[in-house]
Amino acid sequence: MKMNKLLIFFVCLAINAGCSKQTPQNLLDDAEKSLESDDFRTAEIKLKNLVKDNPDSLEGRKLLANVYLQSGQYANARKELEFILSKEKNNNKVIELLYRVLYFQEDYEGIIEKSETLPDASNALITQIYVYRSIAFSALDNPIKAKQALEQAEIFADAADYTSFGKAYLLSEQGAYANAQILLEDLLSTNANFYEARLLQGQLYAKEGDYENAVKSFEQFNKNQPSNNKGKLLLADSYTKTAQFEQANTLINQILSSFPNHHYTNILKGIVLFNEDSFESTIRHMDIALLSEPDDVIAKLYAGVAAYNLGKNEQAFEYLLPVSKSVAATHPVNKILSDIKINLGYTSDALKDMGNYSFIDDKDKQLLFKLSADLVNKGMTDEAKGLLKKIKVNNLNDAGSLAKIGILKLSLNDASGISDLEKSLSIDDETITRFALIEGYINTDQLSLAKGQVDDWLLKSPDNLQALNTAATVYLKLGDLKKVEEIHAKALSLDSLNLYSINFYTKKAIEERKFDKAIELQKKLAKSAKATGTTLFNYFSLEKEHGEIESALSLYRKKIKESPENFQYITSYAQALLSEGKSQELIDTFELVKSRRHAPDKFWQLWAEAFLINGDELQALGVYQDWRNTTPTNIKPWLFPVMLFDKTGKFDKALRETEKALIRFPTSTQFQLLRAHYLILNKQIKESQRAVELLSEESKNTPEYKSIIGHIAYAKGDFPSAIKALTDYYNTSYSSRTASIIYSANVNNNTPGQGVKFLEEHLQIRPDDATIRLTLASIFSKFDVTKSIMHYRVLANSEPNNFIILNNLSWQLIKQERFKEALEYGERAFAIAPESATVLDTYGYALLKSGNVEQAAVILNKAFEIAPDNEQILKHLNEANTAKSAG
Repeated sequence: MKMNKLLIFFVCLAINAGCSKQTPQNLLDDAEKSLESDDFRTAEIKLKNLVKDNPDSLEGRKLLANVYLQSGQYANARKELEFILSKEKNNNKVIELLYRVLYFQEDYEGIIEKSETLPDASNALITQIYVYRSIAFSALDNPIKAKQALEQAEIFADAADYTSFGKAYLLSEQGAYANAQILLEDLLSTNANFYEARLLQGQLYAKEGDYENAVKSFEQFNKNQPSNNKGKLLLADSYTKTAQFEQANTLINQILSSFPNHHYTNILKGIVLFNEDSFESTIRHMDIALLSEPDDVIAKLYAGVAAYNLGKNEQAFEYLLPVSKSVAATHPVNKILSDIKINLGYTSDALKDMGNYSFIDDKDKQLLFKLSADLVNKGMTDEAKGLLKKIKVNNLNDAGSLAKIGILKLSLNDASGISDLEKSLSIDDETITRFALIEGYINTDQLSLAKGQVDDWLLKSPDNLQALNTAATVYLKLGDLKKVEEIHAKALSLDSLNLYSINFYTKKAIEERKFDKAIELQKKLAKSAKATGTTLFNYFSLEKEHGEIESALSLYRKKIKESPENFQYITSYAQALLSEGKSQELIDTFELVKSRRHAPDKFWQLWAEAFLINGDELQALGVYQDWRNTTPTNIKPWLFPVMLFDKTGKFDKALRETEKALIRFPTSTQFQLLRAHYLILNKQIKESQRAVELLSEESKNTPEYKSIIGHIAYAKGDFPSAIKALTDYYNTSYSSRTASIIYSANVNNNTPGQGVKFLEEHLQIRPDDATIRLTLASIFSKFDVTKSIMHYRVLANSEPNNFIILNNLSWQLIKQERFKEALEYGERAFAIAPESATVLDTYGYALLKSGNVEQAAVILNKAFEIAPDNEQILKHLNEANTAKSAG
């Protein structure tokens, strides 16, 4: 062991003897050699070692500062230069380098402060200092002092490089870019390494929109100053402007690695990602940029269009609405916004937008067609017809537009749409046009023409599945079942999983009560690679009705295991579980989903609904919060808690959630209106009025605005105005709550008959509205018992275990002396609520009137024991006792 230690000692001694340390001069010489070959990294390492071992080596520090400066490490360069100046106050070379560092750091206050006292230096250095002083004043918006400083520089050296640079800088600030460029080109032709001039040259090219030349200047600057983040950013910006996204991305990533939240770098990153169709990532980076500058139009524009491309209309609307206000009405952004409004159902707003468009441009026409279709779907046929008049059909000569206008006309019951479709088909034999034309013929009972079209279609395309499916529909209308079966057989020979054919045979099997056959067909479809959430649910529904539910649920689980991120399968499975009352199993399934980043809205809604079914409101709110965190710009997860608290009548909490949402979406028309609405429901009328006054013009054009105005008028006692405004809102919503308020306003307005009539008309529209039906039953009980009984019967059928309804129906029947029926309903109410004094009273009185005096006395006596102060019960009990005594 001792021999080994001794051997190691001698080996170490030999190594040290053979590898003696380099002297400071050796390190300096080596560093200078590295610099001569542009090997800055090696030079930096050697000089750092030199300064570490010889901290007082000013020559080493000066050379190291120069290396830092040339590589763009300005903070490190400044530190070294300031150390040298603390030892050598009038070192002109070091002073020159320090001013260059201050300029690149954009420390303009530092330049002005330092230049207040000039060193004892050469004219060249004094010129340079005055030029930097001039630039600093200009950057700080003091053009007079900037001009004075430049004039001082000219006194010392009018023809010097720095004087030319200063003149070019001031000219650029004045917008005289061409003159500034001439000076810079002359300057750089003789001094190619004048980095400040090179940077300014690139900036001027960029200002003039000449990004090709800007790239060349910034590339040269970046080559000389590779660590200068400003140079990288400017070059990345120019690369982006010239669609050199790959080159831009490299520089952007370098900057973001050091400054992940830098505003403009995140915008550039978002633009690069946008051009790669990475829209989710685009939104993420634009959101980071918007954290520091919430009103940045460029960030909102790209984020909005990215959200639009992803079909996230609410998100896109929030981004693009502020942008639209800063551009012309005919700007493409406004056209996108119009499309979003149509998608979101903001039909009235979209209709107003149409006044800004000429409809010469094809995109304008497509918007008009889309909005017209939306208007038709909403029953706004007059508006749709008016919109279509803006298009001159005679001027349409493309098949697509003719087809669309033809389809729209047919949806408006305008048979002239058939002519448009026929004309479109003569221009271009498009499948969708032929299909629409055949539908038009069917809907106008022109089945022979429909048959002619499908026969012609099959002649041209005998193996076209859509043609076969359409032909099957036509021949089914004609009653030719043999031909229908032939067509489906042909379709299945081409595609054994043809959905239309399988559904046809499934329906046929069900009609023939061959349920096993129907299940087999749907199972085949559900097991295939073509399976969708809908086909799986159809199979589940059949198994539930006529087979084994577990077989369908097992297939769901298998499909999800094979495709764990297929949210169609997951949400369809969830709906199946909920229909079976298996809310906890749904929760357990959803908690196993690893990546929820791309989960659709339906996923989150079903998850929260499962918790609510379990009575766990807190967990449901937790789901909404996770949803917000996953998609921070989606408005829906902010809306659902509001709806939850509204449904449960917790209007104070609904108001609080609305106000939280407005912090995230301050310009949201929807939440502004909801806030005003819940202020009213919380009886904060003055605050609601103030909120209404602050609403945007867009908000005032919405139906919800009418609702709020109506509520405020009601609170003030202006019932005629309340009725008018609330009726306007009701006509767009058919809201049960609004109907009740309109009735109440009529009562207060001394027009109760109008109120009752309104509620009856509401029930014609919404016969399933139990709340309004109960209100009417109660109202009619006072003056029209027959109508009251009618409504209570409907309610009793839909809510057979509601003892209040059963009891009230029994009482109304007693009034009409229909004692047998009254006893039946009274007995049912008693079975459910045997301890209710009111129920006991009604049941006992029904027994009495039906002749069962003994039992009536027992029941009424029990009612009296529960409610001894109730005069009606006492009266009925006395009547029973009298009858008992008489008997």
